[in-house]
Amino acid sequence: MRGVSSILAASLTALVVILTAKAIAEANSAPREIRTESTQDLLAKLNPQQKQQFEEAARAFTEPRFTDSLVIH
Repeated sequence: MRGVSSILAASLTALVVILTAKAIAEANSAPREIRTESTQDLLAKLNPQQKQQFEEAARAFTEPRFTDSLVIH
């Protein structure tokens, strides 16, 4: 029984050391660049049918027909 508890204690100690080292490494790393996609970038990727759906939803949202703007095709 004593051997089992020493193995368990060693395993828990190793786990704490590894997790602490990982947390310190993440805390010291440079922040990731957050890149948001503009509407123009998105529109450039859409096919004609998707562009039409997007434009219809945008018009419905600005008119305020909110329920029509949220329809999923």
